[in-house]
Amino acid sequence: MISAKNYVEGKNPREVRTASLQYLGSSKIEPDYVGERLEDWAWIVYPWNFLEDMISILTKSMRKYPKKLWSLEGLKHSLYVNHALDPVVFEITQPGRLPEVLEEMVRIHRTSYEVIDGNGYWKLL
Repeated sequence: MISAKNYVEGKNPREVRTASLQYLGSSKIEPDYVGERLEDWAWIVYPWNFLEDMISILTKSMRKYPKKLWSLEGLKHSLYVNHALDPVVFEITQPGRLPEVLEEMVRIHRTSYEVIDGNGYWKLL
């Protein structure tokens, strides 16, 4: 936000105001308008950035065991343990999206996918 504000101010506007959907007190700049003040740091996943954020979150979880073959259930459990993402709530709020994220991870060569004994597994590349 600092860079954006500096850029706009460089255009010599009459006034510059800032706004943020969420504001964390430890941020370097306090916006003029705030939708929600957060007490603790949290990773907020916005609808327009869902795939990218979930790829980052899953990659971070998988890096803890880089040679592991991950089942869909194992990945759901990892999201719960490492990021408090309850699998039931996740499926209610984002129905069918986890397989979409995993397909994208394969497409961008973040993971490989293989079927063993009829079950699908992903491995970090």
